[in-house]
Amino acid sequence: MKKIILATLIFTACRKDESVLSFSKKEYDYVAKSKDNIRVVLKDKKQGIIDKNNKVILPNVYDSLIIHEGKIVFTKDKKMGIISKEGKSLLKQEYSYIFPLNEDYFLINEKNKFGLITKDEKILVEPKYDKIGKFQEGLSIVSLNKKYGVINEYGRVILEPVYPFIREYADDMALVVSDDKKAGFINKSGVEVVHTIYDYTENFLGDSTMVLLNDKFGIIDKTGEYTFNLQENRINRISKDIYSFKDKDLFYLGNRFGKEIMESRFESIGEEKEGLISVKVDDKFGYIDKIGNTIIPIKYSELGEPNNGMIIAKDEETGLFGILNLKNEFIVKPKYTYISARSKNLFIVGNEDFKEGVINKDGVVILPLNYSNLTFKNDNVLLGEINNEPKYIGINQTTGEKTEIDIKNVIDYSDDEIITQDTKETKIFKIN
Repeated sequence: MKKIILATLIFTACRKDESVLSFSKKEYDYVAKSKDNIRVVLKDKKQGIIDKNNKVILPNVYDSLIIHEGKIVFTKDKKMGIISKEGKSLLKQEYSYIFPLNEDYFLINEKNKFGLITKDEKILVEPKYDKIGKFQEGLSIVSLNKKYGVINEYGRVILEPVYPFIREYADDMALVVSDDKKAGFINKSGVEVVHTIYDYTENFLGDSTMVLLNDKFGIIDKTGEYTFNLQENRINRISKDIYSFKDKDLFYLGNRFGKEIMESRFESIGEEKEGLISVKVDDKFGYIDKIGNTIIPIKYSELGEPNNGMIIAKDEETGLFGILNLKNEFIVKPKYTYISARSKNLFIVGNEDFKEGVINKDGVVILPLNYSNLTFKNDNVLLGEINNEPKYIGINQTTGEKTEIDIKNVIDYSDDEIITQDTKETKIFKIN
């Protein structure tokens, strides 16, 4: 009998319009946005889980449920455990605190100290640390009594907590800071291979990084040796083992040894984005690649950052904005007063009357220029006004269809849906 009643509830929860799901207040007090094709629902202060077809995976008996990377972390009667999104228990025991750190390890807490157990519930690290970070390159940064150290994925201590700060590993090196606030680096064995003497530095990217010492800039390798000696002129990292070097009032592009990649000098050089480097000459902008080839000529007074091979640019003849491809061709003709923001493949465009709309990467109008104050909330959802009425607007980038909803009842949204709630029901408007 109970199964028949449940099936009836599931059937009546959905409207005939498959793009909208409706849940009455009698069913749930709150319905959260979908994550990993499941969602948390609340009834009488207890949480449960339903799937994309509204089938009950977990009944509303839990104090708290968190969906995390395909797993569900539950709290019930002051104990915590882990369940798969199919509703299967992943651990035999329950703990006062537990959280998945990755596929193989779980963070536990006893008496305000953190430890690690395996998915087989073997103690990997006894609860003794104040913090345990995510594993990067097989290593985790841990803290104890405001000092930081390193453990490996087998729970072995690589470095006892001795530093006031350690940044996560990158390219086999971790930035450390000493008690006197000087920076250096340790390797994966926990050995301080670059002594903590520098006033400033950055993570290694490739085989080198920039350092600052006594107001002088240099470049070092992973042994701490200088590949480019300290000097007063500014050095900025542009890309992996590529830097900009100041030469009088201009900058040139060079490798980690300071050797010029190209002879040209620029007023400014920006960080590499999508394989392109922004450069400026005579107040005009363009793009070069990492070996110095010109991709976008240096002739634009306004030029945006690369976005999936597309660049917003101001046409110097008309003074209007369009979108370039990497062949310096306008794939969206320059006919807008401004192009102010974008998601992956959508762009907000405006005219001289400050009316705004949305186009896609092919220049097709998705929203006509009838809106104002448009802002992307994520790749598919915008907030804006039409006729002075605030709206959430969801856009299906495949079909171009839009979902427009008054802001007053919106309680949440994601790339795939917008959720509204009033005194009678919760509605989920599907975008994709």
